[in-house]
Amino acid sequence: PTSAAVGAGQSVTLTAKGKPDGGTYSWEGVTGAGATATFTSDKADHYEIKVSYTKADTKGNKTTASDTAKVDVVRVTFDKTEVRPGVPDNRSSKVTVTVEPADMTASISTSSGEVADVSPQAVTGAQEVTVDGKKKSTNDQDTTLIATVDSYSVSIPVTVTEPTNYTFAARTSGRYEKGPGPTDIHAVADTTITVKDQFGTILSDAWNELVIVEEINDDVRGRKDLGGL
Repeated sequence: PTSAAVGAGQSVTLTAKGKPDGGTYSWEGVTGAGATATFTSDKADHYEIKVSYTKADTKGNKTTASDTAKVDVVRVTFDKTEVRPGVPDNRSSKVTVTVEPADMTASISTSSGEVADVSPQAVTGAQEVTVDGKKKSTNDQDTTLIATVDSYSVSIPVTVTEPTNYTFAARTSGRYEKGPGPTDIHAVADTTITVKDQFGTILSDAWNELVIVEEINDDVRGRKDLGGL
């Protein structure tokens, strides 16, 4: 190819074609064998690979022609290992996508638009994207968030969650606090509330500011804001 994009550490095979047949090839910036060369780099950057073709005529006079292939070595990373947006409250999950080199653009998509979608759908350099849940996942990590540059792509799993399991764990000791009246005394016990999704995973940051109301004797006695889960 005259240009190609590959992931860092991956290889691309370059093939030259010189005419008339019978000449020799010389590669710069890569080790080649005849008309073929393989290029690999762990550093995300733009590279130019030059190949020259030399052919001698019947009188021994040599003619050389050259060409250059451009190879973009790309690295795309996410700042999370998975995302878990939620329904039915349109709970979004955010993730930062970083593309190297910084002038390269990756297209962003999900493997199932029915389960989750993402915006924006293109990232250049480093940018935060938002994943929105559209339908509750049937299986844990049943969808993926995909970043693609040409034929190179990376992905992380996506699960659209719903709160289904609430666990209350009261501390063993309480305390007494003075009430608003001169003779009021309130007994107070701190409670840890753990909320999990349909697959038993503690809710992610998509559920920040979720409010749980604890009812005692059919009377609303307190509220617990789970902001910062």
